[in-house]
Amino acid sequence: MYSASEKLAIIRLVEDSELSIRRTLVEINVSRSSFYRWYRAYERDGADGLYNHSRTIRQHWNKIPDSVRELVVDVALAQSFSLIFLFFQSNPETNQRYSQTDAQDPLHGAVDTQQF
Repeated sequence: MYSASEKLAIIRLVEDSELSIRRTLVEINVSRSSFYRWYRAYERDGADGLYNHSRTIRQHWNKIPDSVRELVVDVALAQSFSLIFLFFQSNPETNQRYSQTDAQDPLHGAVDTQQF
């Protein structure tokens, strides 16, 4: 990426060259599309038009905002705990079996059925 001063130097070099614009750009290895974009900016805004403008951060059309994602995760976790609670309440034999066998949850250790 070229700085504003480099772009201005390239514009002046091309303007002062005895070669054609195309040939001069080939010699200095600058694409014609870049050169003409710089040249239009230079004609429109002067040397200030040659500064690299930061690109705006684009939000993808399908990206879920962080606040919405956090809310969805909270609701999903709350529902999953509610479903587990309902399962143990509607299946007392399973609840009793877990409390008697000291069942192990592979991720968190012993399951505390009293919290349900």
